[in-house]
Amino acid sequence: MCRGVIPWDLTSVPSLPGITTMESLREAMPYFELIIDSGCSQRARQFLCSLLEPECQPLGTSVTPPCRNTCKVVAEECSDFIINILDLSQIFKCDNYPDSEDECINFARGDQCFSKETSCGDGSCIPKRWKCNGVPDCKNGIDEVNCTTCNKYQFPCESKDSCIPMEWRCDGNADCEDGSDEISCHQEEEMVVHSHASPCPSGELRCVDGRCITLQQICDGNKDCSDGADEANCRIQYTS
Repeated sequence: MCRGVIPWDLTSVPSLPGITTMESLREAMPYFELIIDSGCSQRARQFLCSLLEPECQPLGTSVTPPCRNTCKVVAEECSDFIINILDLSQIFKCDNYPDSEDECINFARGDQCFSKETSCGDGSCIPKRWKCNGVPDCKNGIDEVNCTTCNKYQFPCESKDSCIPMEWRCDGNADCEDGSDEISCHQEEEMVVHSHASPCPSGELRCVDGRCITLQQICDGNKDCSDGADEANCRIQYTS
């Protein structure tokens, strides 16, 4: 099942989340084969084989797991085939896997993107459906740039019908070609907490009336501040 799939020679006895005995591993194998044979995900075989035959470090003290994003891709695409039993539910609980590529194996890096994937421009790939979904899945955020329809997590540039991640708004760098993401930033500065007031949570701004709002609430078509400052000078409306 895994012949020619993984590029390493050193492996170890698998230690899968939720599977602690050889008996439970034997019971799970038919489900692994079902998921792979179904073709539900182009990354399924790589992900499951990296768990069944994990890469062993030269000193033999540890193994390198797959990256969290690989788990997320397979879990989303193969959700109809993942039986809701303890063993598999733990394997596809993606928080179990590291997010840093320094600590995990990213099969979507240094490899040619599959037909259902798009390139991040840095050697890595993500599913095409993750592009322009409002969440920067590429490390460089390129998957949320030049989106023709902006969502509430994006800022729409005034020209070129493009969008950028909301956190790039008023960050001191002109990310829109027309620089519109750095215009009227004083409107937001007026809502920043004063020294004598208690601070808002990280990533939120304070209205003149004292309430805190998120960046996503700015120019979303709703007056969240009592004076409407969060909707002032908004030239383009967001779509949900």
